[in-house]
Amino acid sequence: MRVCRTVLLLVILAPLGGAVAAQDGDAYRLLLFAAPDHRVASVGEAVTFEVEGLAVPQSDAAAEALVGAFSDLALPPEAEQAFDVAAAGDLVARRRAGTQVYELSRRFTLVPRRVGALTIPAVTIALADTAFATAPQVVHAYRPYEAQAAQRSVVPLVVEGRVGTQRVQRVGSGFFMAEDALVTAYHVVLGAERVRLQLPGGRHVTTTRAWAVDPERDVAVLWVDPRAVEAAGVRPLELALAYDADLAGAAEEGVAFTAGWPQGVQRPTAGARYPGVRLGPADYLRVSANAVRPGDSGGPLLDVRGRVLGVVASGRSTDGTRDVLREDLCLATDPRHALAARLAQPRPRSLRRVLAEAAAAPNATALDAATVLLNPAFAPGDDGALARLTEAARRAPDDAPLQFLAGSVYQALGHDGRALAAFRAALADASDYFPARYALGHLHYERGDLDAAEASFEKTHEAAPYARLAALALARVHTRRLRYEEAAGAIHEVLDHDPGYAPALYLLGYGLLARGRTDEAEALAVRLDRLDPGWADALRLHLRREVLRPAALAALPRAEVPAP
Repeated sequence: MRVCRTVLLLVILAPLGGAVAAQDGDAYRLLLFAAPDHRVASVGEAVTFEVEGLAVPQSDAAAEALVGAFSDLALPPEAEQAFDVAAAGDLVARRRAGTQVYELSRRFTLVPRRVGALTIPAVTIALADTAFATAPQVVHAYRPYEAQAAQRSVVPLVVEGRVGTQRVQRVGSGFFMAEDALVTAYHVVLGAERVRLQLPGGRHVTTTRAWAVDPERDVAVLWVDPRAVEAAGVRPLELALAYDADLAGAAEEGVAFTAGWPQGVQRPTAGARYPGVRLGPADYLRVSANAVRPGDSGGPLLDVRGRVLGVVASGRSTDGTRDVLREDLCLATDPRHALAARLAQPRPRSLRRVLAEAAAAPNATALDAATVLLNPAFAPGDDGALARLTEAARRAPDDAPLQFLAGSVYQALGHDGRALAAFRAALADASDYFPARYALGHLHYERGDLDAAEASFEKTHEAAPYARLAALALARVHTRRLRYEEAAGAIHEVLDHDPGYAPALYLLGYGLLARGRTDEAEALAVRLDRLDPGWADALRLHLRREVLRPAALAALPRAEVPAP
Protein backbone atom coordinates (compact mmCIF):
# COMPACT_ATOMS: atom_id res chain seq x y z
CA MET A 1 0.00 0.00 0.00
CA ARG A 2 1.31 3.42 -0.99
CA VAL A 3 1.47 5.88 1.90
CA CYS A 4 0.73 9.58 1.37
CA ARG A 5 1.86 12.10 3.92
CA THR A 6 -0.27 15.16 4.70
CA VAL A 7 1.26 18.15 6.51
CA LEU A 8 -1.04 19.68 9.13
CA LEU A 9 -0.64 22.91 11.09
CA LEU A 10 -2.29 22.39 14.46
CA VAL A 11 -3.59 25.38 16.40
CA ILE A 12 -4.67 25.39 20.02
CA LEU A 13 -5.82 27.99 22.51
CA ALA A 14 -3.09 28.98 24.92
CA PRO A 15 -2.48 31.80 27.37
CA LEU A 16 -0.05 34.45 26.20
CA GLY A 17 3.03 32.99 27.84
CA GLY A 18 5.38 33.35 24.86
CA ALA A 19 3.19 32.11 22.10
CA VAL A 20 3.79 35.29 20.10
CA ALA A 21 7.22 36.81 19.67
CA ALA A 22 7.67 39.94 21.73
CA GLN A 23 9.78 41.80 19.12
CA ASP A 24 12.43 42.75 21.68
CA GLY A 25 14.80 43.88 18.95
CA ASP A 26 12.57 46.73 17.80
CA ALA A 27 14.16 50.14 18.35
CA TYR A 28 10.76 51.82 18.47
CA ARG A 29 7.25 50.87 19.47
CA LEU A 30 5.31 53.92 18.31
CA LEU A 31 1.55 54.41 18.26
CA LEU A 32 0.21 57.59 16.61
CA PHE A 33 -3.10 59.31 17.28
CA ALA A 34 -4.38 62.36 15.42
CA ALA A 35 -7.72 64.04 14.77
CA PRO A 36 -9.19 67.56 14.50
CA ASP A 37 -11.12 68.78 17.53
CA HIS A 38 -14.17 69.29 15.28
CA ARG A 39 -14.93 68.03 11.80
CA VAL A 40 -17.32 70.74 10.64
CA ALA A 41 -16.20 74.37 10.70
CA SER A 42 -17.07 77.65 9.04
CA VAL A 43 -14.57 79.27 6.70
CA GLY A 44 -12.19 81.28 8.89
CA GLU A 45 -12.91 79.28 12.06
CA ALA A 46 -9.93 77.80 13.91
CA VAL A 47 -9.59 74.01 14.03
CA THR A 48 -7.11 72.37 16.40
CA PHE A 49 -5.29 69.35 14.98
CA GLU A 50 -3.14 67.43 17.46
CA VAL A 51 -0.66 64.69 16.62
CA GLU A 52 0.09 62.48 19.63
CA GLY A 53 2.68 59.75 19.93
CA LEU A 54 2.92 56.94 22.45
CA ALA A 55 6.30 55.23 22.33
CA VAL A 56 8.54 52.77 24.12
CA PRO A 57 12.07 53.43 22.72
CA GLN A 58 14.48 50.61 23.45
CA SER A 59 17.56 52.79 24.01
CA ASP A 60 18.54 56.34 24.99
CA ALA A 61 19.58 57.04 21.41
CA ALA A 62 16.19 55.92 20.14
CA ALA A 63 14.46 58.15 22.70
CA GLU A 64 16.54 61.14 21.62
CA ALA A 65 15.72 60.52 17.97
CA LEU A 66 12.03 60.19 18.79
CA VAL A 67 11.90 63.50 20.64
CA GLY A 68 13.77 65.16 17.79
CA ALA A 69 11.35 63.81 15.20
CA PHE A 70 8.35 65.20 17.08
CA SER A 71 10.10 68.51 17.67
CA ASP A 72 10.62 68.89 13.91
CA LEU A 73 7.13 67.69 13.01
CA ALA A 74 5.39 69.75 10.33
CA LEU A 75 2.28 69.39 8.20
CA PRO A 76 2.84 68.40 4.56
CA PRO A 77 2.93 71.38 2.16
CA GLU A 78 -0.31 70.30 0.46
CA ALA A 79 -2.19 71.12 3.69
CA GLU A 80 -1.82 74.81 2.79
CA GLN A 81 -3.98 74.30 -0.30
CA ALA A 82 -7.00 73.94 1.97
CA PHE A 83 -5.96 75.57 5.27
CA ASP A 84 -4.00 78.46 6.64
CA VAL A 85 -1.67 77.05 9.27
CA ALA A 86 -2.26 79.73 11.88
CA ALA A 87 0.01 78.27 14.56
CA ALA A 88 2.18 75.30 15.39
CA GLY A 89 2.56 74.55 19.08
CA ASP A 90 5.75 73.53 20.81
CA LEU A 91 6.58 69.92 21.52
CA VAL A 92 5.00 68.48 24.66
CA ALA A 93 6.93 65.45 25.92
CA ARG A 94 6.36 63.38 29.05
CA ARG A 95 8.08 60.27 30.30
CA ARG A 96 6.19 58.17 32.81
CA ALA A 97 8.33 57.77 35.93
CA GLY A 98 9.72 54.28 36.34
CA THR A 99 8.98 53.30 32.75
CA GLN A 100 10.29 53.78 29.22
CA VAL A 101 6.92 55.12 28.09
CA TYR A 102 7.04 58.49 26.31
CA GLU A 103 4.01 60.63 25.52
CA LEU A 104 4.63 63.30 22.90
CA SER A 105 2.37 65.73 21.08
CA ARG A 106 2.32 68.71 18.73
CA ARG A 107 -0.69 70.92 18.12
CA PHE A 108 -1.47 72.81 14.94
CA THR A 109 -4.13 75.48 14.47
CA LEU A 110 -5.70 75.30 11.02
CA VAL A 111 -8.15 77.73 9.43
CA PRO A 112 -10.26 76.53 6.45
CA ARG A 113 -9.72 78.71 3.41
CA ARG A 114 -12.70 77.65 1.31
CA VAL A 115 -15.99 75.75 1.33
CA GLY A 116 -16.00 71.98 0.86
CA ALA A 117 -14.60 68.74 2.20
CA LEU A 118 -11.00 69.70 3.05
CA THR A 119 -8.36 67.07 3.76
CA ILE A 120 -5.68 67.28 6.41
CA PRO A 121 -3.06 65.06 4.76
CA ALA A 122 -1.27 62.22 6.50
CA VAL A 123 1.60 63.27 8.74
CA THR A 124 4.64 61.00 8.60
CA ILE A 125 7.33 60.42 11.21
CA ALA A 126 10.43 58.60 9.99
CA LEU A 127 12.53 56.76 12.58
CA ALA A 128 15.51 54.66 11.52
CA ASP A 129 14.23 52.48 8.67
CA THR A 130 10.57 52.73 9.69
CA ALA A 131 7.96 55.36 8.80
CA PHE A 132 4.86 55.91 10.93
CA ALA A 133 1.93 57.89 9.52
CA THR A 134 -1.38 59.29 10.72
CA ALA A 135 -4.56 58.76 8.72
CA PRO A 136 -5.77 61.63 6.49
CA GLN A 137 -8.59 63.58 8.13
CA VAL A 138 -11.50 65.48 6.54
CA VAL A 139 -12.96 68.78 7.75
CA HIS A 140 -16.20 70.02 6.16
CA ALA A 141 -16.10 73.81 5.75
CA TYR A 142 -19.09 76.05 5.07
CA ARG A 143 -20.41 79.62 5.08
CA PRO A 144 -23.34 79.72 7.52
CA TYR A 145 -25.10 83.02 6.83
CA GLU A 146 -28.44 81.76 5.44
CA ALA A 147 -28.67 78.86 7.86
CA GLN A 148 -28.13 81.26 10.78
CA ALA A 149 -30.89 83.56 9.52
CA ALA A 150 -33.29 80.61 9.48
CA GLN A 151 -32.83 80.05 13.22
CA ARG A 152 -35.34 82.82 13.94
CA SER A 153 -38.11 80.70 12.41
CA VAL A 154 -37.48 77.81 14.86
CA VAL A 155 -39.34 78.04 18.18
CA PRO A 156 -39.55 76.03 21.43
CA LEU A 157 -42.72 74.09 22.24
CA VAL A 158 -44.31 72.88 25.47
CA VAL A 159 -46.96 70.22 24.83
CA GLU A 160 -49.61 69.54 27.47
CA GLY A 161 -51.80 66.47 27.29
CA ARG A 162 -52.45 62.97 28.52
CA VAL A 163 -50.83 59.56 28.02
CA GLY A 164 -52.79 56.70 29.49
CA THR A 165 -54.00 57.83 32.90
CA GLN A 166 -51.33 60.46 33.45
CA ARG A 167 -51.14 64.09 32.45
CA VAL A 168 -47.84 64.79 30.73
CA GLN A 169 -45.83 67.75 29.56
CA ARG A 170 -43.32 67.41 26.72
CA VAL A 171 -40.80 69.82 25.26
CA GLY A 172 -39.78 69.99 21.63
CA SER A 173 -39.15 72.33 18.74
CA GLY A 174 -41.12 73.49 15.72
CA PHE A 175 -40.62 75.70 12.67
CA PHE A 176 -42.84 77.82 10.47
CA MET A 177 -43.51 76.87 6.86
CA ALA A 178 -46.22 79.58 6.61
CA GLU A 179 -47.45 82.30 8.97
CA ASP A 180 -50.22 79.96 10.14
CA ALA A 181 -48.44 76.58 9.77
CA LEU A 182 -46.02 75.30 12.39
CA VAL A 183 -44.31 71.97 11.61
CA THR A 184 -43.10 69.64 14.37
CA ALA A 185 -42.75 65.90 15.01
CA TYR A 186 -45.85 63.78 15.54
CA HIS A 187 -44.32 62.05 18.56
CA VAL A 188 -43.87 65.45 20.22
CA VAL A 189 -47.64 66.15 20.10
CA LEU A 190 -48.78 62.58 20.83
CA GLY A 191 -51.64 62.81 23.32
CA ALA A 192 -51.60 66.64 23.20
CA GLU A 193 -54.52 68.82 24.22
CA ARG A 194 -52.76 72.11 23.68
CA VAL A 195 -49.35 73.39 22.59
CA ARG A 196 -47.62 76.48 23.93
CA LEU A 197 -44.83 78.12 21.93
CA GLN A 198 -42.58 81.11 22.38
CA LEU A 199 -42.18 83.44 19.41
CA PRO A 200 -39.08 85.54 18.71
CA GLY A 201 -39.24 88.53 20.99
CA GLY A 202 -40.58 86.45 23.89
CA ARG A 203 -44.33 86.42 23.28
CA HIS A 204 -46.07 83.16 24.27
CA VAL A 205 -48.84 81.78 22.07
CA THR A 206 -51.08 78.76 22.65
CA THR A 207 -52.78 76.64 19.99
CA THR A 208 -55.33 73.85 20.24
CA ARG A 209 -55.79 73.38 16.49
CA ALA A 210 -53.98 71.49 13.76
CA TRP A 211 -53.96 71.26 9.97
CA ALA A 212 -52.77 67.68 9.58
CA VAL A 213 -50.69 64.91 11.14
CA ASP A 214 -48.69 62.16 9.44
CA PRO A 215 -47.85 59.42 11.98
CA GLU A 216 -46.18 57.27 9.31
CA ARG A 217 -43.50 59.93 8.77
CA ASP A 218 -43.63 61.39 12.30
CA VAL A 219 -44.77 64.86 11.18
CA ALA A 220 -47.47 67.23 12.45
CA VAL A 221 -48.59 70.62 11.10
CA LEU A 222 -50.24 72.87 13.70
CA TRP A 223 -52.26 76.02 13.21
CA VAL A 224 -50.94 79.20 14.86
CA ASP A 225 -52.56 82.64 14.79
CA PRO A 226 -50.81 84.30 11.81
CA ARG A 227 -51.22 87.81 13.28
CA ALA A 228 -48.91 86.96 16.17
CA VAL A 229 -46.42 85.28 13.84
CA GLU A 230 -46.29 88.25 11.47
CA ALA A 231 -45.93 90.68 14.38
CA ALA A 232 -42.92 88.68 15.64
CA GLY A 233 -41.17 89.10 12.27
CA VAL A 234 -40.94 85.38 11.57
CA ARG A 235 -39.87 84.46 8.04
CA PRO A 236 -41.36 81.09 6.96
CA LEU A 237 -38.83 78.59 5.72
CA GLU A 238 -38.62 76.96 2.30
CA LEU A 239 -38.27 73.29 1.40
CA ALA A 240 -35.05 72.08 -0.18
CA LEU A 241 -35.27 70.37 -3.56
CA ALA A 242 -33.24 67.65 -5.32
CA TYR A 243 -34.21 64.79 -3.00
CA ASP A 244 -33.15 62.08 -5.45
CA ALA A 245 -29.71 63.60 -6.04
CA ASP A 246 -29.15 63.89 -2.30
CA LEU A 247 -30.20 60.30 -1.68
CA ALA A 248 -27.72 59.17 -4.33
CA GLY A 249 -24.93 60.84 -2.37
CA ALA A 250 -24.68 64.21 -4.15
CA ALA A 251 -25.04 66.09 -0.89
CA GLU A 252 -24.59 69.69 -2.14
CA GLU A 253 -22.20 71.46 0.25
CA GLY A 254 -22.07 68.44 2.52
CA VAL A 255 -23.14 70.23 5.73
CA ALA A 256 -26.49 70.33 7.55
CA PHE A 257 -27.72 72.37 10.50
CA THR A 258 -30.23 72.10 13.32
CA ALA A 259 -31.61 74.96 15.41
CA GLY A 260 -33.58 73.18 18.13
CA TRP A 261 -34.32 74.17 21.70
CA PRO A 262 -33.01 71.49 24.10
CA GLN A 263 -33.76 72.44 27.72
CA GLY A 264 -35.43 75.64 26.54
CA VAL A 265 -32.26 77.13 25.07
CA GLN A 266 -31.62 77.37 21.34
CA ARG A 267 -28.46 75.40 20.59
CA PRO A 268 -27.73 75.15 16.86
CA THR A 269 -25.51 72.38 15.52
CA ALA A 270 -23.60 71.80 12.30
CA GLY A 271 -22.84 68.31 10.99
CA ALA A 272 -21.68 66.50 7.89
CA ARG A 273 -24.42 65.25 5.59
CA TYR A 274 -24.68 61.61 4.60
CA PRO A 275 -26.59 60.01 1.72
CA GLY A 276 -30.21 59.52 2.75
CA VAL A 277 -32.11 56.29 3.21
CA ARG A 278 -34.98 55.52 0.87
CA LEU A 279 -37.87 53.78 2.62
CA GLY A 280 -40.14 53.41 -0.40
CA PRO A 281 -40.96 54.94 -3.78
CA ALA A 282 -41.88 58.30 -2.23
CA ASP A 283 -40.41 58.13 1.27
CA TYR A 284 -36.95 58.88 2.57
CA LEU A 285 -34.94 59.80 5.63
CA ARG A 286 -32.33 62.52 5.62
CA VAL A 287 -29.23 61.52 7.58
CA SER A 288 -26.53 63.76 9.05
CA ALA A 289 -23.94 63.92 11.83
CA ASN A 290 -25.81 66.53 13.90
CA ALA A 291 -26.31 65.94 17.61
CA VAL A 292 -29.95 65.33 18.59
CA ARG A 293 -30.77 66.06 22.23
CA PRO A 294 -34.07 65.99 24.17
CA GLY A 295 -35.97 69.03 22.93
CA ASP A 296 -34.50 68.99 19.40
CA SER A 297 -37.29 66.73 18.09
CA GLY A 298 -39.60 68.53 15.69
CA GLY A 299 -37.06 71.14 14.63
CA PRO A 300 -35.78 71.41 11.07
CA LEU A 301 -32.71 69.90 9.48
CA LEU A 302 -31.44 72.72 7.24
CA ASP A 303 -29.05 73.02 4.33
CA VAL A 304 -26.50 75.85 4.04
CA ARG A 305 -29.10 78.05 2.35
CA GLY A 306 -31.47 77.72 5.28
CA ARG A 307 -33.89 75.46 3.42
CA VAL A 308 -35.66 72.58 5.15
CA LEU A 309 -34.24 69.13 4.43
CA GLY A 310 -36.52 67.34 6.88
CA VAL A 311 -38.07 67.21 10.36
CA VAL A 312 -35.77 66.04 13.14
CA ALA A 313 -37.34 62.80 14.36
CA SER A 314 -34.60 60.87 16.17
CA GLY A 315 -30.87 60.55 16.62
CA ARG A 316 -28.16 60.56 19.24
CA SER A 317 -25.82 62.98 20.95
CA THR A 318 -22.55 61.93 22.54
CA ASP A 319 -21.36 65.32 23.74
CA GLY A 320 -19.68 64.80 27.09
CA THR A 321 -20.85 61.19 27.41
CA ARG A 322 -18.17 58.85 28.77
CA ASP A 323 -17.69 55.40 27.31
CA VAL A 324 -19.78 56.27 24.24
CA LEU A 325 -18.08 56.70 20.89
CA ARG A 326 -18.22 60.31 19.65
CA GLU A 327 -20.60 59.67 16.76
CA ASP A 328 -23.60 62.02 16.60
CA LEU A 329 -26.53 61.17 14.35
CA CYS A 330 -29.69 62.87 13.10
CA LEU A 331 -32.55 61.22 11.22
CA ALA A 332 -35.01 63.68 9.64
CA THR A 333 -38.31 62.76 7.97
CA ASP A 334 -40.14 64.11 4.91
CA PRO A 335 -42.71 66.85 5.71
CA ARG A 336 -44.08 67.17 2.16
CA HIS A 337 -46.98 64.75 2.65
CA ALA A 338 -48.28 66.55 5.77
CA LEU A 339 -47.83 69.95 4.13
CA ALA A 340 -49.81 68.77 1.10
CA ALA A 341 -52.56 67.55 3.42
CA ARG A 342 -52.61 70.96 5.08
CA LEU A 343 -53.26 72.66 1.72
CA ALA A 344 -56.21 70.34 1.14
CA GLN A 345 -57.89 71.48 4.38
CA PRO A 346 -60.28 74.47 4.16
CA ARG A 347 -59.68 75.34 7.82
CA PRO A 348 -57.79 73.98 10.86
CA ARG A 349 -59.53 71.55 13.20
CA SER A 350 -59.31 70.60 16.86
CA LEU A 351 -55.91 69.13 17.67
CA ARG A 352 -57.49 66.47 19.90
CA ARG A 353 -59.85 65.43 17.11
CA VAL A 354 -57.09 65.24 14.50
CA LEU A 355 -54.96 63.12 16.83
CA ALA A 356 -57.92 60.87 17.68
CA GLU A 357 -58.60 60.22 13.99
CA ALA A 358 -54.93 59.33 13.42
CA ALA A 359 -54.70 57.09 16.49
CA ALA A 360 -55.74 53.96 14.57
CA ALA A 361 -52.79 54.21 12.15
CA PRO A 362 -50.13 51.55 12.82
CA ASN A 363 -47.40 54.11 13.54
CA ALA A 364 -49.61 56.05 15.94
CA THR A 365 -50.59 52.84 17.73
CA ALA A 366 -46.95 51.72 17.94
CA LEU A 367 -45.77 55.06 19.35
CA ASP A 368 -48.53 55.10 21.95
CA ALA A 369 -47.88 51.48 22.99
CA ALA A 370 -44.10 52.00 23.12
CA THR A 371 -44.56 55.09 25.32
CA VAL A 372 -46.64 53.08 27.81
CA LEU A 373 -44.37 50.01 27.74
CA LEU A 374 -41.22 52.01 28.38
CA ASN A 375 -42.91 54.23 30.98
CA PRO A 376 -45.38 51.98 32.86
CA ALA A 377 -46.29 54.83 35.22
CA PHE A 378 -48.27 56.45 32.39
CA ALA A 379 -50.80 53.61 32.37
CA PRO A 380 -50.33 51.25 35.32
CA GLY A 381 -51.94 47.90 34.78
CA ASP A 382 -52.22 48.33 30.99
CA ASP A 383 -51.69 44.71 29.95
CA GLY A 384 -52.74 45.38 26.38
CA ALA A 385 -49.88 47.68 25.33
CA LEU A 386 -47.64 44.83 24.20
CA ALA A 387 -50.48 43.31 22.16
CA ARG A 388 -51.16 46.71 20.54
CA LEU A 389 -47.51 47.09 19.60
CA THR A 390 -47.42 43.59 18.10
CA GLU A 391 -50.62 44.22 16.14
CA ALA A 392 -49.25 47.53 14.80
CA ALA A 393 -46.09 45.78 13.63
CA ARG A 394 -48.18 43.04 11.98
CA ARG A 395 -50.21 45.64 10.08
CA ALA A 396 -47.12 47.43 8.70
CA PRO A 397 -44.61 44.66 7.87
CA ASP A 398 -42.69 46.82 5.39
CA ASP A 399 -42.38 49.93 7.57
CA ALA A 400 -38.70 49.86 8.58
CA PRO A 401 -38.83 52.62 11.27
CA LEU A 402 -41.92 51.04 12.89
CA GLN A 403 -40.34 47.57 12.89
CA PHE A 404 -37.14 49.04 14.37
CA LEU A 405 -39.16 50.77 17.11
CA ALA A 406 -40.97 47.52 17.89
CA GLY A 407 -37.71 45.56 17.95
CA SER A 408 -36.08 48.08 20.28
CA VAL A 409 -39.00 47.89 22.71
CA TYR A 410 -39.07 44.08 22.57
CA GLN A 411 -35.34 43.98 23.30
CA ALA A 412 -35.70 46.41 26.21
CA LEU A 413 -38.39 44.15 27.67
CA GLY A 414 -36.29 41.00 27.23
CA HIS A 415 -38.27 39.51 24.33
CA ASP A 416 -35.21 38.76 22.18
CA GLY A 417 -37.00 36.39 19.80
CA ARG A 418 -39.57 39.04 18.91
CA ALA A 419 -36.85 41.67 18.64
CA LEU A 420 -34.90 39.47 16.21
CA ALA A 421 -37.97 39.06 13.98
CA ALA A 422 -38.74 42.79 14.05
CA PHE A 423 -35.20 43.84 13.15
CA ARG A 424 -35.19 41.36 10.29
CA ALA A 425 -38.53 42.74 9.08
CA ALA A 426 -37.04 46.25 9.08
CA LEU A 427 -34.45 44.99 6.60
CA ALA A 428 -36.77 42.89 4.44
CA ASP A 429 -37.34 45.41 1.66
CA ALA A 430 -34.83 46.92 -0.75
CA SER A 431 -33.81 49.75 1.58
CA ASP A 432 -31.05 49.23 4.12
CA TYR A 433 -32.22 50.77 7.37
CA PHE A 434 -28.82 50.79 9.05
CA PRO A 435 -29.99 51.37 12.67
CA ALA A 436 -31.93 48.09 12.47
CA ARG A 437 -28.98 46.22 10.95
CA TYR A 438 -26.68 47.52 13.70
CA ALA A 439 -29.19 46.51 16.40
CA LEU A 440 -29.58 43.11 14.77
CA GLY A 441 -25.82 42.58 14.91
CA HIS A 442 -25.72 43.37 18.62
CA LEU A 443 -28.58 40.99 19.30
CA HIS A 444 -26.74 38.22 17.45
CA TYR A 445 -23.58 39.05 19.42
CA GLU A 446 -25.39 38.90 22.76
CA ARG A 447 -26.89 35.54 21.79
CA GLY A 448 -23.45 34.16 20.87
CA ASP A 449 -24.07 33.88 17.11
CA LEU A 450 -20.77 35.45 16.05
CA ASP A 451 -21.08 34.53 12.36
CA ALA A 452 -24.40 36.37 12.06
CA ALA A 453 -23.12 39.27 14.18
CA GLU A 454 -20.04 39.68 12.00
CA ALA A 455 -22.13 39.62 8.82
CA SER A 456 -24.48 42.29 10.19
CA PHE A 457 -21.67 44.54 11.35
CA GLU A 458 -19.78 44.15 8.06
CA LYS A 459 -22.88 45.31 6.19
CA THR A 460 -23.47 48.16 8.65
CA HIS A 461 -19.84 49.19 8.18
CA GLU A 462 -20.71 50.09 4.58
CA ALA A 463 -23.18 52.75 5.83
CA ALA A 464 -21.22 55.94 6.48
CA PRO A 465 -23.25 57.14 9.51
CA TYR A 466 -22.48 54.00 11.53
CA ALA A 467 -19.13 53.07 10.01
CA ARG A 468 -17.10 53.70 13.17
CA LEU A 469 -19.70 52.15 15.46
CA ALA A 470 -19.71 49.06 13.25
CA ALA A 471 -15.89 49.00 13.23
CA LEU A 472 -15.89 48.98 17.03
CA ALA A 473 -18.43 46.16 17.06
CA LEU A 474 -16.34 44.19 14.56
CA ALA A 475 -13.28 44.70 16.76
CA ARG A 476 -15.14 43.08 19.64
CA VAL A 477 -16.22 40.16 17.46
CA HIS A 478 -12.64 39.65 16.18
CA THR A 479 -11.25 39.86 19.73
CA ARG A 480 -13.74 37.30 20.97
CA ARG A 481 -12.58 35.02 18.14
CA LEU A 482 -8.91 35.69 18.98
CA ARG A 483 -8.34 37.43 15.61
CA TYR A 484 -6.30 40.20 17.15
CA GLU A 485 -4.69 41.55 13.97
CA GLU A 486 -8.11 42.08 12.37
CA ALA A 487 -9.38 43.62 15.58
CA ALA A 488 -6.46 46.06 15.63
CA GLY A 489 -7.28 47.27 12.11
CA ALA A 490 -10.88 47.99 13.10
CA ILE A 491 -9.82 49.67 16.35
CA HIS A 492 -7.44 52.02 14.55
CA GLU A 493 -10.34 53.11 12.32
CA VAL A 494 -12.24 54.01 15.48
CA LEU A 495 -9.28 55.83 17.03
CA ASP A 496 -8.63 57.78 13.84
CA HIS A 497 -12.09 59.23 14.45
CA ASP A 498 -11.93 59.59 18.25
CA PRO A 499 -8.36 59.21 19.59
CA GLY A 500 -9.47 59.59 23.20
CA TYR A 501 -12.10 56.86 23.18
CA ALA A 502 -11.08 54.82 26.22
CA PRO A 503 -12.88 51.51 25.51
CA ALA A 504 -11.17 51.27 22.10
CA LEU A 505 -7.76 52.03 23.64
CA TYR A 506 -8.37 49.30 26.21
CA LEU A 507 -9.38 46.83 23.51
CA LEU A 508 -6.27 47.71 21.50
CA GLY A 509 -4.08 47.16 24.56
CA TYR A 510 -5.77 43.82 25.24
CA GLY A 511 -4.99 42.68 21.69
CA LEU A 512 -1.40 43.90 21.87
CA LEU A 513 -0.94 41.93 25.07
CA ALA A 514 -2.29 38.81 23.37
CA ARG A 515 0.23 39.30 20.55
CA GLY A 516 3.12 39.51 23.00
CA ARG A 517 3.61 43.26 22.72
CA THR A 518 3.53 43.92 26.44
CA ASP A 519 5.48 47.21 26.34
CA GLU A 520 2.93 48.81 24.04
CA ALA A 521 0.06 47.55 26.18
CA GLU A 522 1.76 49.15 29.19
CA ALA A 523 2.08 52.39 27.20
CA LEU A 524 -1.64 52.37 26.43
CA ALA A 525 -2.35 51.98 30.15
CA VAL A 526 -0.31 55.15 30.69
CA ARG A 527 -2.39 56.99 28.09
CA LEU A 528 -5.58 55.74 29.73
CA ASP A 529 -4.38 57.09 33.11
CA ARG A 530 -5.06 60.59 31.74
CA LEU A 531 -8.25 59.79 29.83
CA ASP A 532 -10.11 57.33 32.06
CA PRO A 533 -8.33 55.72 35.05
CA GLY A 534 -11.01 53.03 35.29
CA TRP A 535 -10.08 51.64 31.88
CA ALA A 536 -6.38 51.97 32.77
CA ASP A 537 -6.96 49.82 35.86
CA ALA A 538 -8.84 47.23 33.79
CA LEU A 539 -5.97 46.94 31.31
CA ARG A 540 -3.36 46.72 34.08
CA LEU A 541 -5.34 43.90 35.66
CA HIS A 542 -4.56 41.81 32.57
CA LEU A 543 -0.95 43.00 32.58
CA ARG A 544 -0.33 42.17 36.21
CA ARG A 545 -2.18 38.86 36.58
CA GLU A 546 -1.04 35.99 34.42
CA VAL A 547 -4.31 34.10 34.89
CA LEU A 548 -6.24 37.02 33.35
CA ARG A 549 -3.99 37.36 30.31
CA PRO A 550 -5.90 37.10 27.00
CA ALA A 551 -5.85 33.87 25.07
CA ALA A 552 -3.74 33.63 21.93
CA LEU A 553 -3.57 31.17 19.07
CA ALA A 554 -0.34 29.22 19.38
CA ALA A 555 1.09 27.29 16.44
CA LEU A 556 2.37 23.81 17.30
CA PRO A 557 5.09 22.00 15.35
CA ARG A 558 4.08 20.49 12.02
CA ALA A 559 2.96 16.89 12.24
CA GLU A 560 3.10 14.32 9.48
CA VAL A 561 0.02 12.11 9.49
CA PRO A 562 -0.12 9.03 7.24
CA ALA A 563 -3.14 8.83 5.00
CA PRO A 564 -5.36 5.77 5.54
